[in-house]
Amino acid sequence: MDFGPCRQPLLCGSFPPRVPRALAIFNGGNALPTVVAAPLGSYLGSVIGWRDAFFCLVPVALIALAWQAISLPSMPAQRRWAGSGNAFKLLKNGGVSRSGLCLDQPLVA
Repeated sequence: MDFGPCRQPLLCGSFPPRVPRALAIFNGGNALPTVVAAPLGSYLGSVIGWRDAFFCLVPVALIALAWQAISLPSMPAQRRWAGSGNAFKLLKNGGVSRSGLCLDQPLVA
């Protein structure tokens, strides 16, 4: 899953002095599994079966979850402003609706 729209604000808020390095690590973490997953999954599927190949991901996911819980800094919640609870009200703003169309366009093509 790619969290593209959330990536840069999250990294800028978490690691202000080292944003370029954080983005490079994060994007490398998106590219590496794309290259490794297909051959490794195919090999494991032929050796131990596809169900067990998927089950091999459980410990990897638990380790990744624990690592994130330990390594990421806590980010305090920001105060909400009046009227921020309804996302549909934002669609009345012309700029927001046009930017949403621009963001969805690459997914359609």
